[in-house]
Amino acid sequence: MEEQGKFFETKELEKMWPAMDFDQWRASGVKASRTQGKGDRYISDLNWFIGDWLLAGKEQVSKKRGGKKWGSMKEVRELAVLLWPKPWATLKNYMGIAKEFPKKSRRRDNLYWSHHAEVRKFSVEVQEKYLNECALGDGRILSVKGLRDKIHDDHKMEAEGWRRELWLKGAFDHKKDSDDDRGPGSICRDVKVTFNRENSEVLDRLYTTEKPVHGQKDVEHFVIWLMSNGMASVNWETDKGKEVAERCKTGLEKQALKKSQAREIRDFVHG
Repeated sequence: MEEQGKFFETKELEKMWPAMDFDQWRASGVKASRTQGKGDRYISDLNWFIGDWLLAGKEQVSKKRGGKKWGSMKEVRELAVLLWPKPWATLKNYMGIAKEFPKKSRRRDNLYWSHHAEVRKFSVEVQEKYLNECALGDGRILSVKGLRDKIHDDHKMEAEGWRRELWLKGAFDHKKDSDDDRGPGSICRDVKVTFNRENSEVLDRLYTTEKPVHGQKDVEHFVIWLMSNGMASVNWETDKGKEVAERCKTGLEKQALKKSQAREIRDFVHG
């Protein structure tokens, strides 16, 4: 096994890649695959090397050295899977990340490969934003898990803001002259919600056991009650929000009345 760290000083080797023939390029990969180490930094360096090595191989495919064809992408793929027993999709991802973050321009030496992998799906501007925010000062960096949590929280906030804006627009920009059996200006729509058996049991149990708390007469009204409380938990319970909820409740009552009347007529006819 090669000693950890030595082989990852690859600046001179990387300069040589474009001039290497296929056998030399393969030998550099074999040497890297024999290195031994542990720890996040070693894994990060290895992942970067695999990506750069594959990228160099792909760029040389079909070129000629001394009149001899360099090699094919099939050979590159087969060798990569042989040297590093990982699915080709994983190795191809390493290559894509190496291409996305060139070593001389966008790669952050103080961060790990995994930091870059976490932000790859975003635009360059957003990638730079998150990578910059990983530097905490005094040589400290945000952990990969910390970055992942930050991305999750940011997107959750964005999603909530988008949903709130859409809800408010749908609720209060709706034409007031629209009228149906749920009341003038109602923005309620018939929505069919399907619960699986497990969730249905939970909902029914909550409705039954917590009835002294919610005081709703049926499951439909219980769902409206849950929605209203959910709105309140994120400060959506404005006067207009209450108005919308009330319209939905009124609409349900009218629908229930119609169903009851239809049932009475049916019972009378078939009585």
